Amino acid sequence: MSGVLPTSKFKQAFLDAYGEHGTLVTAAKVTGLGRRTIYNWRRDDPEFEEAFGTIRETLIEVLERSVYQQALDGDIQAAMFMLKAMRPEIYRDRYEIRNVQATEIDTEGARERLIQKLTAIEVKQLE
Repeated sequence: MSGVLPTSKFKQAFLDAYGEHGTLVTAAKVTGLGRRTIYNWRRDDPEFEEAFGTIRETLIEVLERSVYQQALDGDIQAAMFMLKAMRPEIYRDRYEIRNVQATEIDTEGARERLIQKLTAIEVKQLE
């Protein structure tokens, strides 16, 4: 069994490849490991999961810096992306979805309120 690497070597090789290539799929291919193996390691090995998470955060920060630099260099799409991420309350896309059933509309009540308002206006004009 001297030709078989210990699991820890495979894990480290994968983590190195993940840090270099940036995706789980590519890192798995480069190291000859299956995605299911990686998912199992993440589930079963807290230290591996922590290392994976640390590398993932580093990759995200690299991407954020890259997009930020693109925005500063005049890339409007990158600028909007950063603004939406940093100030979603102002820049996020807004969608309003309303579903009003015809049975929920109180047409008689609305009619009565309109008549009352028109009557009040008419009374004020006559005064």
